[in-house]
Amino acid sequence: MPRNYEEWRTLASALGVTVYQRSKTVWIAAGPYRGRDIEVKGRSPTIALALWKEAARYTGLGR
Repeated sequence: MPRNYEEWRTLASALGVTVYQRSKTVWIAAGPYRGRDIEVKGRSPTIALALWKEAARYTGLGR
């Protein structure tokens, strides 16, 4: 997983995901995947992005 700002920002952009800070300790990663909007929360931008990728992977299973 990317560690610095530019790496995770580039990956999020490539995936079409918006990552933003809601509060001091809550980051949100949100974006569409296969016709569904996915939004997850994490304690850092990299964690939020990793959780979004995991949610998208399970969405892709068709369940």
